[in-house]
Amino acid sequence: MNNEMQQQIQQCFDLIKAILNNDLLGVYLFGSSIVGGLQKYSDIDLLVISNRSTTHDEKAKFVKNLLEISGIYMKGERFPIEMTIIEKSQVSPWHYPPIFDFQYGEWLRSQFNDGIIEPWGSNEMPDLAIMITQVLLASKTLYGANPHEILCKVPYTDYMLATLDALPSLMADIDTDTRNVLLTR
Repeated sequence: MNNEMQQQIQQCFDLIKAILNNDLLGVYLFGSSIVGGLQKYSDIDLLVISNRSTTHDEKAKFVKNLLEISGIYMKGERFPIEMTIIEKSQVSPWHYPPIFDFQYGEWLRSQFNDGIIEPWGSNEMPDLAIMITQVLLASKTLYGANPHEILCKVPYTDYMLATLDALPSLMADIDTDTRNVLLTR
């Protein structure tokens, strides 16, 4: 982990802690930075667990700051940030499809720049089943309890269902974003 990445992770953590404060339960680094090493065009994957959902103003603060912290995909030295916030009660007890509270990713940058704070059509996120599984299998706890103490294990059938649910959108992007489609989970 290089200094730039450590600095970005610290900036993200400081932002998360400042906004969620005592409602923050856990922050977990996962993905390529943990499994196999961060590559030149990898992103920094963070899963945040909170006791509550964020307000619209808090989401706007996350967006404003993450636009500065996150590197633009394939440009510059900074790594892109992918940060997902979930309210614990929305995933524990487990149900499918899981619900997320907020997500930042570089694919949303143009919408965030246009002032759209919640560009998703729904807070249902089948992909969260895959993310939670990844965190439970291999992650670094940046704050809070061990993820096994906070998150429920995702049933295998739901993991597979999430994988199948992702196929249509992945196939739609195969011609324009081949690299990321092939690297997806």
